[in-house]
Amino acid sequence: MTITDISNGAFTTENCEVLLRVLQWAGHTYQGHKVVALVLMGGHYFSNGIALNAIEHRGNAAPNPEDADQWAGEETWANISAIDDVVEYLAGDTNSERSAFLEGKKSLCERGVTTIAVLRGNAAAGGVAVAAACDVVFAAENTVLNPAYRAMGLHGSEFHS
Repeated sequence: MTITDISNGAFTTENCEVLLRVLQWAGHTYQGHKVVALVLMGGHYFSNGIALNAIEHRGNAAPNPEDADQWAGEETWANISAIDDVVEYLAGDTNSERSAFLEGKKSLCERGVTTIAVLRGNAAAGGVAVAAACDVVFAAENTVLNPAYRAMGLHGSEFHS
């Protein structure tokens, strides 16, 4: 199964929700068949984490300019929460405390599904967290990992395990 339309590796809230549904589907046993290994592989970028352009677009879409920061903030929180859910579903056994999302559910790790991240390109912020949440990570020799957006004055606030 392939997820497309992820611009330069930046995951919108919707991209994270689709990826999470795919991961949940892969974690179930159907007709006696069980997924034992799952590979997450990016293209030119593995993932740059949340979609800053989508957040800015949401702020610009506010009907009143004075509401722009609130609208952008709401999208930021939704986007970070969605990528956090992906990371937690991959490696939910690393913390005894469960988020509301994972309460009563088993992560892929707990289901015995081996996850593999294949980085053919760079990863940043939440994308680094997604890759690190996998059991095995393969990276191209020239792959750059940048866990924060320091040059932009932002810090990696996505889920870190």
